[in-house]
Amino acid sequence: MSIRGPGRPPGTTHDEIRDIALGLFLVRGYAKTSLASIAHAAGISRTTLFSYFPSKRELIWEEHDQRAAEIETAMDDGPARPVVDMIVRGLLVSARYGVDEHAVLAARLRVVEQDDELRAFAALAVKDTTKRVSEGAARRAPNADPRLIDLVTRALVAAASQCTEEWASQEQPTSNLDVHTSHGIRVIVDALRPLLP
Repeated sequence: MSIRGPGRPPGTTHDEIRDIALGLFLVRGYAKTSLASIAHAAGISRTTLFSYFPSKRELIWEEHDQRAAEIETAMDDGPARPVVDMIVRGLLVSARYGVDEHAVLAARLRVVEQDDELRAFAALAVKDTTKRVSEGAARRAPNADPRLIDLVTRALVAAASQCTEEWASQEQPTSNLDVHTSHGIRVIVDALRPLLP
């Protein structure tokens, strides 16, 4: 993490600002890091910071809404069967992080782990993803038991979450997160597939 002096450098980018904020969160804690201190460290004004990130939480969860929309699209596209494969397709959307994004995701997860508010928001985000995937699969398979779809989705979300933690803790992953997750949940996917049409 580097702290810049006053005045906006001509090359300050969205990613640089986010990286500076993550560095400050890791050192000082999320709650104790003000937006003013992030702007100062980045060498930008608070107004410029808000143009990149409308809220402090966006520095951690900026892609949540976009990924939620992508999950909806993934659930509505493609073949309608088998149901377990539709669930996996939806979950893998939220795991689309490349090896080049590993350091940022790992830092985000460390920041979230250190803060009660962020852990609560993370739990809500997982609940939202679970609901979107479960309801999307139920829409596409109206003859399947929606309660069973929900239970299978919850099991796969838990397995995928474990894969995310494993991937983030690696020194240098050799595959993207979605590939790692796909391999990591394969056994449970195969075990659950017979439960749904």
